[in-house]
Amino acid sequence: MDFSGKHLTYFHAILAVFISVSVVSIAHGQPVVSGLSGTISHSSSVTISGSGFGSKTSASPLAFGDMENNSLNARIGSWTQTGYPSGVLSVSSLHPRNANSTYSAVCNFNMQNEFCAFQQQNSSTTWYAQYWVYLDSAFNWGDANIKLFRLWANSSGTENLRVQSYNRVDVNVEGADEGHGGYGKGWNPVVPGTACSDLVFGHSCNTSDWLPGSLEWRNFQSDVGKGIWHLFQFEYQDGSPNTANGVLRWWVDGKQVFNRTDVTTRTDSRTKFLQVLGFYRDALADGSGLVYLDDLYVDTTWQRIEIGNNSNYNNCTLREIQPPTVWSDSSITFKVNQGSFANGSTGYIFVTDASGTRNTGSTVTFGSSGGGTPDATPPTSSVSPAAGAYASSQTINLSCTDNTACANTYYCWGSSCTPTSLYSVPITIQANTLRYYSTDTLSNSESVKSSAYTITSTPLNGSCGSSNSLSLTSAPTTNLCTQGTASTVSGSGPWTWSCGGSNGGSTASCTAYLLITPVNGSCGGSNGLSLSSAPTTNLCTQGTASSVSGSGPWSWTCNGSNGGSASSCSASLASSGTVTVARNECTNPPSGTVFCEDFEGTNPKANFNDYDGNPDTENLIATDSGPAGVSSNKAVKLWVAANQDGSSDLVKVLPTTYDKLYARWYFKFEPGFNFNNYNHGGGLTAGDRSYIGLSGNRPAGNDFASFLMQPWSSNDTEPFSYTYYRGMYQNCADPNGSCWGDSFPCVYDSGSTSCTKPADRPTVTMPTLVTGQWYCYEQMIDMGTASTNGVTPAPTGRITQWLNGTQFGDNTNLWFRTTANLKLQNLWLALFENNNSHSASGELIDNVVVSTQRIGCGGTVALSPVGNLRPTQIIP
Repeated sequence: MDFSGKHLTYFHAILAVFISVSVVSIAHGQPVVSGLSGTISHSSSVTISGSGFGSKTSASPLAFGDMENNSLNARIGSWTQTGYPSGVLSVSSLHPRNANSTYSAVCNFNMQNEFCAFQQQNSSTTWYAQYWVYLDSAFNWGDANIKLFRLWANSSGTENLRVQSYNRVDVNVEGADEGHGGYGKGWNPVVPGTACSDLVFGHSCNTSDWLPGSLEWRNFQSDVGKGIWHLFQFEYQDGSPNTANGVLRWWVDGKQVFNRTDVTTRTDSRTKFLQVLGFYRDALADGSGLVYLDDLYVDTTWQRIEIGNNSNYNNCTLREIQPPTVWSDSSITFKVNQGSFANGSTGYIFVTDASGTRNTGSTVTFGSSGGGTPDATPPTSSVSPAAGAYASSQTINLSCTDNTACANTYYCWGSSCTPTSLYSVPITIQANTLRYYSTDTLSNSESVKSSAYTITSTPLNGSCGSSNSLSLTSAPTTNLCTQGTASTVSGSGPWTWSCGGSNGGSTASCTAYLLITPVNGSCGGSNGLSLSSAPTTNLCTQGTASSVSGSGPWSWTCNGSNGGSASSCSASLASSGTVTVARNECTNPPSGTVFCEDFEGTNPKANFNDYDGNPDTENLIATDSGPAGVSSNKAVKLWVAANQDGSSDLVKVLPTTYDKLYARWYFKFEPGFNFNNYNHGGGLTAGDRSYIGLSGNRPAGNDFASFLMQPWSSNDTEPFSYTYYRGMYQNCADPNGSCWGDSFPCVYDSGSTSCTKPADRPTVTMPTLVTGQWYCYEQMIDMGTASTNGVTPAPTGRITQWLNGTQFGDNTNLWFRTTANLKLQNLWLALFENNNSHSASGELIDNVVVSTQRIGCGGTVALSPVGNLRPTQIIP
């Protein structure tokens, strides 16, 4: 998109108004307004004087557009883009914002990828942006995925931050994070936790389904109602790369709905440009109707001038931006933008400096006959604690209140002294009498006041605070003493300190104790496995492992600490030598069997639930010696016609649903099978059978998951589980969840791009598959704990895989589901050929068993690997 804005001369009808300025509050480091000069009228120049305004590289903003030149071009500065596609924005006089405004920009929000918005492609770490928006009475929020404000990284970057309405009623803040893989791979909330903006507008909070990064503004549509103008204001500042120290603030109609200084804004040093100032949507379903925009103001600093309708900035329900033309630390000139203020009404000038600090509003009176009367009422000083007799020396605090703003408070000690010392921090009693007074910024001064103090010599005993005698996890730092002066806390648990008395009072000795939490021992991943040698890793997930004893089986203990219990663990010896695999295994199936098929029956394909009837052109009952080594043995052949895309499969819907299952089958790739052609295999799946084969998107966690064994065509034909599940991360392309399956163990690479979690990579030398050999494959799937966010409770999903009885993968702590209702309920045996470079050679499958317990290869006995996990001899 290549758009440019043009600077056109601004004109307004001159409206005679007068403004008078009174005082502002003063605090260390904030701006001070002390005067105003010039006979003023609407659109004429006014100069304010004072201090603490700071320097500003360019007095004028980067861009300001109010359409009063009957054009979309900015009146000050320029826009890089005014709507997209070209022509979606035009100038309208249908809904003028106030009596001083004739025109606004209008857009019919009815196209996909439509920008009803303005853009400024200057790049900066700091932004202030605002606009007024009016929604026509027929406006429809639709699915309400509408961007209201968006910043985008420069230099062809893909990181960006957006504020958007979401799911019709809510608003959230999120960003595309290149640290998660680039554009489309890491749409995530960029602020920790949640905020409840509903409270700002007087609503209650709905906490039942808070999402990270959400503003939880469920009443957003009604609060930003149709048929009236609303003001959106944003302050933004980039944080350090990969650090939660960026700033984002958002006001709507004067109410601050978002104020965070812990935003993660970027992963590198690139800055951002303003991509969306207005409304933008991706899809046709995201809203429709007329959107009007007015008084759009953008700058690369928070420095600005506004007139509000309350002396407290946070209590303003109306704010009008005042574009400056000259700016120095002590003087600012700006053109008056009366906006919605009526003649004769009172407003308050606010100057915001580069840090976001601003003065208390300075009075401004609009009218045709004068500029208002300056405040002549002196301020009032107060002292705390009040005058009187005290048992020990006191710390004195002085405070000041004024109709507009205090300037300074002065004090001295003595019954007849003249207050000349400037008060800035609390002071201690130095004599019997304190004299003090305050001034305001208009030089109004109150009369000198005095307060008399007497210090008695009554002893005060030290007394331990509420931390005394508690059991704590760390040394106490608060509630040490209820009376007296606390000493340094010493020790490492227990901890001791004293509370010293005063005026001869006694000292109290205090103690807090270390809270000891029992830790129970817990067996690790080697527990329950069949191994060829004694385990040395994955012995305990918690606690301290004892030595491993025995020669197969082996046993060890995971000992708890701090009084926690111990867990007993064991692993069995995987048998060596040859075993017998029964050709007709399913006549006497293994213990725990849920489904068994050895293809020796009259019509074995009838035991599956495919809609297509399983024609022989896709899956054929073939005669092959099989794993049993019997010449008359039968197996099913899955195949796809040569040089064609397509799949061959068998679907079995299990009799009920399960949280954990084992599956085992034998397979052989026929001679001539092309491993280099991308293909997919089969395995257990969770969710309704209608989801079988679904790919390209990350599951929602309540719909489906699939665990399909296949060879890795790009790397030595290594077998792995091609897995779709809620926590997918290895090959995701965009923030809407477009993903291809994860691999377990992760064989896609060595950690550079996809296999970024070390725990998911192979821990053994991976086996490789060849054609013409029978293999025994086993998988165990445990759906684990359901978690709505993948953090709490911690996911416990698990995939364990064996080839010829030897484990080659055990991947744990995986996030499979968001609800416990998602369970294993299907077995899908499949061969999918992904392009046209393959032969008619297929895959033979035999002796398929699904069980609630480990099945093993050849009844209940596991085969030992030979060489690189190649199969052993199988005797009929």
